[in-house]
Amino acid sequence: MAEDAWKRFNRAMTTTTHAVGRFVLDGRTVRIARLHDVVAGTSMRFPDHVHPWFELSLVTAGEVLYRREGVERVLGRGGVFAMPPGRAHGWKVERGRATITGFHLILGEDGGQGRLQPWYAGLADGNWTLEGMEGALAVSDELHALVRLGASGDAIVLLVRALAGTLLARLDAALRPAAGDAGGGGDRLADLHAYILENLHRDLPLARLAERLAVTPRHLNRLFAAAYGMPVHRFILDQRLEAAAQSLRWNDLPVHEVAAGHGFPDRSYFSRLFRAKFGLPPEAWRRHQHRDGT
Repeated sequence: MAEDAWKRFNRAMTTTTHAVGRFVLDGRTVRIARLHDVVAGTSMRFPDHVHPWFELSLVTAGEVLYRREGVERVLGRGGVFAMPPGRAHGWKVERGRATITGFHLILGEDGGQGRLQPWYAGLADGNWTLEGMEGALAVSDELHALVRLGASGDAIVLLVRALAGTLLARLDAALRPAAGDAGGGGDRLADLHAYILENLHRDLPLARLAERLAVTPRHLNRLFAAAYGMPVHRFILDQRLEAAAQSLRWNDLPVHEVAAGHGFPDRSYFSRLFRAKFGLPPEAWRRHQHRDGT
């Protein structure tokens, strides 16, 4: 990652974390105190240290060795490191030029359900790393791409919520005892989120998506909104509009072809939605982007 891109991302995330506010995931209130990138080579190493926040880090490039209580684990792209507050840990870059997207989270509970201590106990038992987080990588890559394009506001807030929700849902599923998992709902919801991002070009009816989780469409919307800040249909619509905006900016296809290629066969409907989100009709937005050279 270029130095200017790295600085731009961290500046954008400093602003965004104030706009994200709080959201609830499976009865757990989440507040993002900070979200930032660390970019470092093999000379970067941190001795054992302690944080007052919950640390959750996604490796997006290179390899990083994490250490806790004498145990060391190497994570590559798609690996996640999780550490409760007050636990000593250290890390160093093991190979390549590593990029780490790190969350500082403040976790609380709704309703006094008392689930944080068992959750932290699960982390203490050794479940403090995850691998193969392709869904989270997809969200992270899109987040970085939008910041590079100069996007801001609701689109960035949405993706930050989605990234935090994806990571925490997968971690929650990994920590939850198998007997109490009720079918791995948190894990399956994160998988569904990744499936949606990977299949935005396809027809995604709510009923069919609900079948993948064996729940009703209404219940799926409630679960999805709690994790990602909006119901399924709004999330799909928003992601398709973001993808269409990138297509308009980077190629010269007619607007109706861009619209149809992103799930909007009706050009006038697409134009209304696009203007409501970006403030300009598609053609005017494209001209504005090209004129500014951004």
